[in-house]
Amino acid sequence: MPGDVSAAIAIGMMAVIVLATRLGGYALASWLVRGPAAQRVLQGLPGCAFAAILAPAVLRGGVVEAVALVAALGAFHLTGRMLASIGLGVGLLVLGAHLFQTVPG
Repeated sequence: MPGDVSAAIAIGMMAVIVLATRLGGYALASWLVRGPAAQRVLQGLPGCAFAAILAPAVLRGGVVEAVALVAALGAFHLTGRMLASIGLGVGLLVLGAHLFQTVPG
């Protein structure tokens, strides 16, 4: 039972922290000046997040991961659709793992 209580407290604290972070982000964003430069930065954030998630996997991985990354980035560049690009990258990773009997990452 003590482990259950500790887990519940930890989950509750994480929920409060996530809520505070989101509310703080909205409050901070309402104070920001939304000029053309800020707009360009905000438009570039999805690509930065995409690269930050995939780059470590490619550095740890091999050819399959590199091909999946290049294909996903190419698809994102051509279509601008993040979810479709991620789906393509993950699909290529799964296909490569199946064909070459490897586990990505």
